[in-house]
Amino acid sequence: MAHPETSHRIEQLHSLEGGRNAAIIFLVDEDVTKGATLAFTKLQIDIPSLPLIPLYTALALPETLQIFQNSLVHARANRYRPSPGDVASDLLPYCAVGGPLSDRTTDVLMGSCHSVKGVVEALAEEGGADLLVEALGGDEVEAGRVVLFWEA
Repeated sequence: MAHPETSHRIEQLHSLEGGRNAAIIFLVDEDVTKGATLAFTKLQIDIPSLPLIPLYTALALPETLQIFQNSLVHARANRYRPSPGDVASDLLPYCAVGGPLSDRTTDVLMGSCHSVKGVVEALAEEGGADLLVEALGGDEVEAGRVVLFWEA
């Protein structure tokens, strides 16, 4: 993405509700924007779990939305209903700037804070960021990604 603000907004959109109920309609029109196909492909690679809907012309928008909506209705009929404990562990990896947290980091945070709420409460305390770094074995980069997410 050419603009850092755009990338940050896309990450925030993806983080809402753990990446559920979000999609991006991406205008892939090389006549209007040079490099649109490359940008679309790069975004698919950067955030593979975020649905990207390619739109080749503005006139195709109603049909494209109808096709996407029909696919959602079909998917909801077969949806897995997670238990409340699963929701926290499914959501936590996306509570970081710069992409999902590793399984190891997620496991450490769930083990030490027990929930997303526990992570937020720990960060709200004085020295909470330092405790997070310590819990992650001194990994300041991973801890910083979590801290930045909750500061946004």
